[in-house]
Amino acid sequence: MIDSYNAGIPSLPMEIQEVILKSLTFQQRLESSMTCKTWRSMILNWSGMWRNLSTDDGHTIVPDLVPYKPYIASHFVKRVHIVDYYNGDPWHAVEDFLLNELKCDAIQDSMLSTITQIL
Repeated sequence: MIDSYNAGIPSLPMEIQEVILKSLTFQQRLESSMTCKTWRSMILNWSGMWRNLSTDDGHTIVPDLVPYKPYIASHFVKRVHIVDYYNGDPWHAVEDFLLNELKCDAIQDSMLSTITQIL
């Protein structure tokens, strides 16, 4: 009989978990972390979760990631890509959150793309 509490991704070897988590978008990982406490802990504490912060999939970094602040270790964040739409994520808010609040010290690449909408 399968122990339902330990079944699923968290019971797999770490190498397999990483392959699965890498195949998901950031937003899909956030959604998956809401499955149960075990999945939440496994996903949010995985260093790859925070490696590439991007608004490519439609979410914003501030305020969407503020509730996850305790999970974002400053040395995990390596890349930040902001697609700045007309009403999008203002770069100064992201900069303040990552550099001043979280003290991210390992960012190697950042990019701001501005897209203007014609009404």
